[in-house]
This record gives sequence, structure tokens and C-alpha cells, in this order.
Amino acid sequence: MLLGIGLLLVSVAVFLIYKTKGLLVGEGVEPEILLSVQQLAQAQPGVRAARPPLTLYLGPHDVVLALDVDFHDELSSAEVENAIEALQAGIRTAHPEFKRIFIEAKNLAVRGDEVSS
Repeated sequence: MLLGIGLLLVSVAVFLIYKTKGLLVGEGVEPEILLSVQQLAQAQPGVRAARPPLTLYLGPHDVVLALDVDFHDELSSAEVENAIEALQAGIRTAHPEFKRIFIEAKNLAVRGDEVSS
């Protein structure tokens, strides 16, 4: 009887270690979701390119998303702002687990070479 209880406790401990390890070291979302977010960003009108997003779980259903986006040069600041708002809305619709979305509008080109999309 004691051996059975001991085995049960060890099994529960191993399960909890497995589940919480990723949260303790900063687990991100699955690669499929990262690809989906990047594709959503690149499909947004006004976006020239987007780097692969960075994510971090803060809780079971609370994920932070950081995304570097290169917008077309001819867009005004108001158009960039509208594109960012539309992109955030599209990401939240497709992936409601992203509670905090940080989009950095920047030039992803390196010395005139564009980032491939």
C-alpha cells in the first residue's frame, strides 16, 4: 500500500515538473502559431516584411507577443498607426491567447538588402 502511494506521489511530481519547466524557463508558443502570426503580419496591407515573432507565456492563457514589422516607406504615420491597429485586431481574432502585443515599426533592411518575406 505504501509503495503504491509513493509511486503515485512520484508520478505526480514528475508530471508537475514536466508541465511547469517550460513556464519557469520562459516557454514560447508552438512553431505553427509563430508561423501563423508572421503570415498574418505579412498579409497586412502596408507591411513589407515581418521578422519571426517572439513570445512568452505569462500564464496559461496569457501570452506576450513582440513583433518587428517593416512598413512600406510611402505610408504616413497615420497609415502606419491604422495598419498596426488592424494587425493587432487580426492577431487577437486568430489567436486570443495574445493579451499583450508589442509591434515595433522599423526598417528591417540591412544596408539596402531587404529581409526576404
